Amino acid sequence: MSGIREATISALQGAQLTRHFGRPTRKAVKLVRKELGMLYAAAKTTHEDFLMGERFGYAAAVLTSNQFTTAYNRVCEVGDELDDQWEFIIPQQPSVTDPDIDDTTTYADRRRMTAEWRAFVDQWERFDGYEYVFKVKLEASFDGQYFATLRDDLLGYTHVCVSEMLDHLMDQCIALTDVEKQEKLDAVLKPWNQDDDITTFFNNIDRMQEDLGDDDIEWTESQKSIHAIKQMYASNIFDARDMRGWERKPTPDKTWVHLQSYFGDLYTDVKKYENATGTRHGFESAANVRESTAPPNANDVQLHEQLTDIAMAATADKEYMQQMSNCTDELLAIIKQQQEQITELMRQNGQLILKLGKAAPADSGSAAKAVAAKAAAAVKSAATQNNGRRSAPPGLEINPTFTNAEKVAAKALANAINSGTKSAAPRGPCALCKKHFGTIRCFELDANKHLRPEGWKSLFE
Repeated sequence: MSGIREATISALQGAQLTRHFGRPTRKAVKLVRKELGMLYAAAKTTHEDFLMGERFGYAAAVLTSNQFTTAYNRVCEVGDELDDQWEFIIPQQPSVTDPDIDDTTTYADRRRMTAEWRAFVDQWERFDGYEYVFKVKLEASFDGQYFATLRDDLLGYTHVCVSEMLDHLMDQCIALTDVEKQEKLDAVLKPWNQDDDITTFFNNIDRMQEDLGDDDIEWTESQKSIHAIKQMYASNIFDARDMRGWERKPTPDKTWVHLQSYFGDLYTDVKKYENATGTRHGFESAANVRESTAPPNANDVQLHEQLTDIAMAATADKEYMQQMSNCTDELLAIIKQQQEQITELMRQNGQLILKLGKAAPADSGSAAKAVAAKAAAAVKSAATQNNGRRSAPPGLEINPTFTNAEKVAAKALANAINSGTKSAAPRGPCALCKKHFGTIRCFELDANKHLRPEGWKSLFE
């Protein structure tokens, strides 16, 4: 391991990603991708494969193509924009020496080329350190079962990159219904907040289109432009002459880029001279007279924002409601099964009582002694097969009676301990069976499977 790679790995140990439980959601995966994008962007680089690496760092390696293309085109020189088909290719490990160095290379050129190549290799080593660390942290931020088909038994995750792991998680997400897609589409049609300048408004629209695209929801450039034009009309910043100037433009000159340029320049001009008098035009105060309409009612705007927030919250809660519904169905199935078992036990009990009533009580004394001897033997057997577990002291017996909900909770805890996501307490009453002290010694755990006595029956069966 090179010194650059080792130092990078050590420096990134404190970085954290948000932990998500259960099946991944599109919102959760996008949040983690955003967190990784900020961490990768902080690592500025001169590596030639990373466009504007001095500004965006390694961010191109984890952001989607649409996300990076939008960010790049926003700041690049005119004519250098990336097209919609652009994709980032993960750089491969370079050779130890510059392949351009040969026997004809002079001593001075060899030294210069060697130094430049060493710096190039160091940049790759640093990027590889980022990939190594965040593969581990990304796996830890979601349940391991959702990476099972991606992880290789021999190679681990060395054959994939962080971006491919994120794409794999997105494939595991709960799919959006058509109704939920329409709700998300309606939620982006927000009015222009006059506290933000027009550039911020345009950037927010681009970002919303990108978010919709990540959810496979199409919001075309034409739809985006129509929404923006509607807000230009409603803003009362531009007069009728400005709006007519836009409407008269030919269709090829009414693209999203043209719209931003046209209204952006007008907005800048309006804000620049909004306090100026009309003397500069020679019309004195008459130049300040302009036709305007009453501003929108503040209560209506506030109501619209509140309804929008409620709609967005309801969309996010549907995923959790579905998970709760699935859990309820499982509980009902367990209750139905236990009810059938109780009915069968009652039937067998009735048959036994009937047989006991018909049997002769002549040897009841000897039968009682046999039963007592059998019970004593069972107690002795249980005492020798207790896996070193300490039973509750007299007067502190733990109640082994379980409700259905307690069984479900105990089973979930056992699964979590077996999978390693939680640890079993070595002291205190057992959190699973309630029959002894020390959860770590409970027979319900897979680690104690070899210690289970003959005829042992699980609490969850």
